[in-house]
Amino acid sequence: MVVIINIVIINFIIVIIIIVIIIIIFVIIIIIIIIVVVVIIIIIIINFIIVIIIIVVIIIIIIIIVVVVIILIIIIIIIIITIITFFKYKKIIFSTSAGFWV
Repeated sequence: MVVIINIVIINFIIVIIIIVIIIIIFVIIIIIIIIVVVVIIIIIIINFIIVIIIIVVIIIIIIIIVVVVIILIIIIIIIIITIITFFKYKKIIFSTSAGFWV
């Protein structure tokens, strides 16, 4: 009788230890899965932020280039208009100055 009770108690303890070990393993697996998911989410968010920063920098560079090109085009147009008007009215200037001197 005592032996049977001892065997039952030992079996019960073994079953409890196995259940506790299984629960600990499941908890560890769940914690590892949660950590991996969180790390993946953090990596995705960081990559997203980096991509957004790169896109913003590229857009700013493109805007700066476009503005510089537009300013250069305006300056070139002003220079061309100035040269054209100078040559257009050069004859009048020289003729009036020559007429003045004469």
